Amino acid sequence: MNEPLMTIKNVSKQYGNHLILENINLSLYDNDFIALVGKSGGGKSTLLRLIAGFEPYSSGEIIFMNQRITSLNKQMRIMFQEDRLLPWMTVSENISFRSRGQQIKEKALSLLELVGLEDFANYYPIQLSGGQRQRVSLARALMANPKLLLLDEPLSALDALTRLNMQELIMDICSKQHLTTILVTHDVDEAARMANRIVVLKHGRKADEISAPEDKTNTEEINLIAAQIKTLILSD
Repeated sequence: MNEPLMTIKNVSKQYGNHLILENINLSLYDNDFIALVGKSGGGKSTLLRLIAGFEPYSSGEIIFMNQRITSLNKQMRIMFQEDRLLPWMTVSENISFRSRGQQIKEKALSLLELVGLEDFANYYPIQLSGGQRQRVSLARALMANPKLLLLDEPLSALDALTRLNMQELIMDICSKQHLTTILVTHDVDEAARMANRIVVLKHGRKADEISAPEDKTNTEEINLIAAQIKTLILSD
């Protein structure tokens, strides 16, 4: 097997006397799509923040591309539930924020085409729907050609149909661009549909790691895996 892109070794996180994460171990490889699932307060988003370098872990280590993570790495980008677009900038300007030049402009337009918004470059965020704004956020995240894409429940506020379309878009882009991806989600059906591996966190610990169906058109198998995960999350 190839060397992992990222290795999480015995990582724990403590706030005061409250242990949020305990001895988490996980390896990610090129093109992996991993979903982190579990109840609220189980440590999913905390683990993602540690991976992103937003805050330090209390013990253990996270190695990404042979370097210990101590701060945000330029080879990572993150999408949040909120789109965090700057309202005074156009869609194109939001994507190419702080970067200038003809090549940057052309790349921004190319990414807008990739996410299906090529006709919206000069629109402002307030003129877009929630789904369109998250498409812009995705394009912005891809602008830096990251090796690792972090998704912190970016689809949770969308309606069902828009969410389904965004799932398809993210899966397609990640597959074609060979992006390693970590998704935090409360939706186990979404996890089973999008990921190739699902990590279940319970009470700050890694309870299990489950392989998802390779055939993402096999609804019956996806539903079975989702049901298995739900049972595991709800069990004591």
